[in-house]
Amino acid sequence: MELNPKSLPVCQPSWFATYECQRTMVCCQAPWRVVVLDGEQQAMDTRLATVDAPPELRARLASGVVTRGNSRLLKQPGGACSLLDRSERACSLHASGGLAALTLACRNFPRSVVELPTGVEIGFTTGCPTVTAMLNAASGPFELVAAAATGYPPRIRVGDELELVRGRSMALADLFSRRAFWWQWLGAVDTTDALATVLATAYRSPTTRVVPDGDGDRGLAAARIRLSTAQLELATSVLATLPSRGHYRAELRRTWRALKPREASDPTWDPSLVQVAARLMAVGVQLAAVHDGRTFAAGLRAAAQRVVLTLDLAHRFAAEFDQPVADTWPDAVMVGSNLVAPT
Repeated sequence: MELNPKSLPVCQPSWFATYECQRTMVCCQAPWRVVVLDGEQQAMDTRLATVDAPPELRARLASGVVTRGNSRLLKQPGGACSLLDRSERACSLHASGGLAALTLACRNFPRSVVELPTGVEIGFTTGCPTVTAMLNAASGPFELVAAAATGYPPRIRVGDELELVRGRSMALADLFSRRAFWWQWLGAVDTTDALATVLATAYRSPTTRVVPDGDGDRGLAAARIRLSTAQLELATSVLATLPSRGHYRAELRRTWRALKPREASDPTWDPSLVQVAARLMAVGVQLAAVHDGRTFAAGLRAAAQRVVLTLDLAHRFAAEFDQPVADTWPDAVMVGSNLVAPT
């Protein structure tokens, strides 16, 4: 794995510039699954051999990969990675061989590292509770800032053009301009009406460069994007596999099973969530097209759906557990981050 062979400049969101792993172990457990790429298992074993790792650890690695369809995955007996040292709350591979002993997926998480012609760009997934906490505490506009050279190799490489919509390309300069438009708009969101309008616009008119006049749809029903049956089935199957402890609690699984798809209705979102929800959408804007493999338009639609889903879940969890909605928001973000919204 080449880190940055062209010595390209590196940038990342300022909100996550000080990220450090806090060992929540969420990424080492279901529903996250680690894909082992071709040649990685041998490279990892070679690294362990060079640092005189214990023979039993190399044996665990040798037997710790399972094939599922066309993918090779690290095993998860009991819902957790077989290479996780639960007593130390640490990865046995990392402890013995450092970053070089990890798969690309484990090495980079929660980062999405992409090489553009202009440099290496790092995005972050809110599937990590540490990232979610940083997002909640963030201030100021979303912006990409220079970062030091890292030990995190690009996952993919992107060319001079990306897809705006299916069959229609856009240059990188156009992408950067469109991102700036959405980030500026989201940075100005300060009411539930404004939030609903930007989310509805991202879903219905993701290629626009014009902020709607007035309050947009007075009823704001369009912003309450229906939770599809497919999403509910996916969430139910994912959450049912999780252990009862950890960030995904058994209570969340029971609550989820009670959720039903519903038609659009006026949002009744708590004002305290407006800005953090806008920040979550800003993260989605960065990931669209560059990091998520979608067209830019499809990426924005998916991001808007995920934010609406997260807001819905935060309020439903608050009602179910009789807790402030601000306290249930992090759990809602975690669940929403593990769902791929249809477009």
